[in-house]
Amino acid sequence: MGILNNIINLVACGGSAVLGTGTKGCVPYLKKTKDLWFVVKGFVFDGTRALDKTYTDELQASGKLIVVNGIRTFTDNSGEDQIETLEDGTEQVTTLGLYKFLVQFTNGLYFHAALNSLSSFSQYDVLFVDTAGNILGTEAPNGSLKGFSVGMIQGQKLTFATDTAAQREGLAFQLTERTELDESYVYIQKQTGFDPRVLEGVNQVVLSYVNAPSATDTTLTIKAVSKQSGTPIGGILILTF
Repeated sequence: MGILNNIINLVACGGSAVLGTGTKGCVPYLKKTKDLWFVVKGFVFDGTRALDKTYTDELQASGKLIVVNGIRTFTDNSGEDQIETLEDGTEQVTTLGLYKFLVQFTNGLYFHAALNSLSSFSQYDVLFVDTAGNILGTEAPNGSLKGFSVGMIQGQKLTFATDTAAQREGLAFQLTERTELDESYVYIQKQTGFDPRVLEGVNQVVLSYVNAPSATDTTLTIKAVSKQSGTPIGGILILTF
């Protein structure tokens, strides 16, 4: 796995590559989006680090990276460019349409609750991970990788199951800076030794006391488990004060 700044927009070319087709070889080409990486607003990846599981685990543990995985449907609801026609018949663009997406999942009720906990405005940036393990983000001022600026993030109402369709959970979000994608994208082709598609996704954690504390206690022992499965997360937490 190479250093992050050394692999930005670096696309490996195979012997059978056809330059310019956009389907294989040398051209950056994003396939269907599989996962979303939400990072805290303005966060810039350390360009001197390898983009590997060690680094991403650190970011997840510190709350800087939230992985939303298992996208079933990805719908582009982007706005259209607004064009004005002048009196002489010439046209000019007055407003650029912004990118807006709706993603749906079939991950269950716990996931629905976790998605709704992300609802916010201008609190996160986002990166896209496709079915081939490629990552799409944008360029930070220092030349490293960052996520696209996001305005609205809104968890969608639950779509109940029917005789012909499964239950679905949804998330809508809008990018606020169109030029970040149109002019300053950063494409990270899947690297040997790290598969971004296998990172653990968003979850909710249930905290409980192992033993009920008393007023004179100077430590608290807390159990953290996954809300979905009850699996312990990080073992027992001991807080001293």
